[in-house]
Amino acid sequence: MKVLSKISSSRYFRIGVGIIFSGLTLYLAFKNVSFREVGETFTKANLFFVGLALFTVVANTLAKVLRWRVLLGPVGRKVGFSPIANSFLAGQMLNAVVPARIGELSRIYVVGGRGPGRTFVLGTIVLEKILDMVCYALLFILLLVLIPLPKWISNSGIPFIAATILVAIFVFSIAYQRDRVIRLIDRESGRIPEAARGFLAGHIRLGINSLEVFQRLPELVKLAAWSAFIWGTAVLTNQLVSLSFGVHLPWVASILLLVTLQAGISIPSLPGKIGVFEYICVLTLGLFGIDQSAALSYGILLHAVVYLPMILAGVLSFWLLGLGRWRTSLDESPAETPDDRIG
Repeated sequence: MKVLSKISSSRYFRIGVGIIFSGLTLYLAFKNVSFREVGETFTKANLFFVGLALFTVVANTLAKVLRWRVLLGPVGRKVGFSPIANSFLAGQMLNAVVPARIGELSRIYVVGGRGPGRTFVLGTIVLEKILDMVCYALLFILLLVLIPLPKWISNSGIPFIAATILVAIFVFSIAYQRDRVIRLIDRESGRIPEAARGFLAGHIRLGINSLEVFQRLPELVKLAAWSAFIWGTAVLTNQLVSLSFGVHLPWVASILLLVTLQAGISIPSLPGKIGVFEYICVLTLGLFGIDQSAALSYGILLHAVVYLPMILAGVLSFWLLGLGRWRTSLDESPAETPDDRIG
């Protein structure tokens, strides 16, 4: 068992699984496809709609940065927009090209090292993921109401919706009882050995302090608005890419495609989700009568529209942050203490 556990947790094992899975999905996506038809489809693409789709991707990314700035609260304004944006874009790029979500570490160290504290920034990233979980669950519920979903989709979505509801209730309960929870931590920390008491209690308080944003109604409204904009523009991107090929998909198809692609992010694959992305497009669009060649062309173009701006912006942001300075922030960022409280 120990040997199997060690193998499965190995980075090389995960890379190997990703290569195999991407290879399999690439084969399935291109199987029985006429490359001539795919090429002809691309030559007929309407560049106006492609340009609009690229614009929605840029707007979507900017909205994500602004939402994270809201989550960072007053300390985010002290850090400044540029470091927040650059660390976010660099993190997105790293998540796309590295077979592990190392991009979140860059955000934690770059922004956390500028004053907020790494634990506090980690808390805001967790909240960001929870907001996206809620939006994803709401879209899934909308799909359940609008169309009959295949079992391979609905069976995986319903447990996720239930888990999201439980997580959201738990987080909001802690947020609205934040002071009481902190007092409880202070009281119970007496049971922890004195050598670790201050360190653990301080970091827990920093993490809980990131929930303060949920106690302020104006910030909650902003977070809801930015989240709706983020997921709305993602659906619009899918729709515009279909229009660029002269295919008038129903909006529900663009929503379902977004849901299935988001689920595909968790599947091991090559960097950039090569193969997995295209095959999910083929499977999902096939439900709406789109033939495999057209669906594959759609998947390739959508993949490029979504990922290329992300990678280019991330590389530029990584350069602006400075690789050397980023490494310095890893090594020299000030240690957090129990007094590093925010909010």
